[in-house]
Amino acid sequence: GLEQADWLQVIAADDPQLGPFRDCLKDGEPICGRLQPEKNAVLYGARSEEVQTTALLPLPGVGLIAVGSHDPNRFYPGMGTLFLRMMGDALVTGLKRFAG
Repeated sequence: GLEQADWLQVIAADDPQLGPFRDCLKDGEPICGRLQPEKNAVLYGARSEEVQTTALLPLPGVGLIAVGSHDPNRFYPGMGTLFLRMMGDALVTGLKRFAG
């Protein structure tokens, strides 16, 4: 398994903390831009105020990856998400190889 790291969170699929992300997980579409403070708090904890923008990448059947940036213009609604989708597909395929 992976050692505990400050950049990695493992949250059970039925955990109420994931409630604000249910639509993203269900739709399977990446989301880019500024998030509400309560979403940032779930994703980034004590460092949530440092994060200005986020790219959320749902991984169907696996989970969610969030990439945060200090740059307020790094991720924005309407930016192309093709690369994020391709990256997500590759990650899901790779992770399924390790599933028991």
